[in-house]
Amino acid sequence: MGFLVLLYLLLEFLFLLSFLLQCLIHWLRKCEVQNHCLLFLDAVNIASVAIIISICFSMGKESITDWRTIIIAILSTAFTFGYKKINSAFIVLGSSLFGYLLTYV
Repeated sequence: MGFLVLLYLLLEFLFLLSFLLQCLIHWLRKCEVQNHCLLFLDAVNIASVAIIISICFSMGKESITDWRTIIIAILSTAFTFGYKKINSAFIVLGSSLFGYLLTYV
């Protein structure tokens, strides 16, 4: 349980940090050392994406445990990257409905 709390706090910190950096972009565009400021922002964005990907892999290892969740994960990934016009909410609803129906198998 402590890991989930730490994970939640880390995500909240990342979102708060990215929000604060977005608020400072106007000032950074006028900065005399603009190139260094923009390089710093690029580094922060890359680090944030790397942490999010790492957390996704960790959560995937924890949650994908049997054949049902493997099928749901593969189909959800295929719909996410295969059809660009589908809303994410429909993918979540479809996956949950499909998971509910798989409990009867």
